[in-house]
Amino acid sequence: MGFDNECISNIQSLPGEYFCPVCRTLVYPNEAVQTQCTHLYCKPCLTYVVATTKACPYDGYLVTEADSKVCLFNVHIYEVVVLLLRLFCNMQPLMESNKTLAETIGKVTVHCLYHKSGCQWHGTLSACVTHGTTCAYGNSPVICNRCGTQIVHRQVQEHAQLCHVCPCLQ
Repeated sequence: MGFDNECISNIQSLPGEYFCPVCRTLVYPNEAVQTQCTHLYCKPCLTYVVATTKACPYDGYLVTEADSKVCLFNVHIYEVVVLLLRLFCNMQPLMESNKTLAETIGKVTVHCLYHKSGCQWHGTLSACVTHGTTCAYGNSPVICNRCGTQIVHRQVQEHAQLCHVCPCLQ
C-alpha cells in the first residue's frame, strides 16, 4: 500500500508514473518495486499482479518477480519473502537502479498522514515517514472501514495488510 493520496499537496501536478497502477496510491520510494517495463508498484500490489494477471495494467508487459527491482524493506514476514526473491532472482533496490526517481518522489510535498486527526505538519514525503513515527496524532482512535475494528491511527497501514476483509489481500 502506498501513501494516502488525500495527504498529497498538488497531486494533479505529479506524473502518473509515481503512482501504483493497481491501488493508484503514491509509492513510497523505500518500498517501491519497479518492473522491467519501468512501472512502479507497491510490493503487495506487484505480488497480486504476479499471482493473477501477470500483466502490467499500463502496457500489458509480462510482470514477474524475477524481473522486478525492489527497494529497501522493513523486517516483516513479507520482507523475508522479498529478501529471498532478491537473493534468488537478482533483484536490485530502487535506490540503486533509479536513485534519481526515488529521490524525486521523496521530495513530493505532503501533509501528515494524521492530518484528519488534527496534525498541521507538512513537508516532504521522505520527512513525513520520520515525522509519522513521533506524531502525537498517530495515537488517535480510528475504525477500520473494512472490518469495523477500532485501532489507533498509527496502525492503519499494518492493519490494512492483515485485514481479512480486504479483497486485494485474499
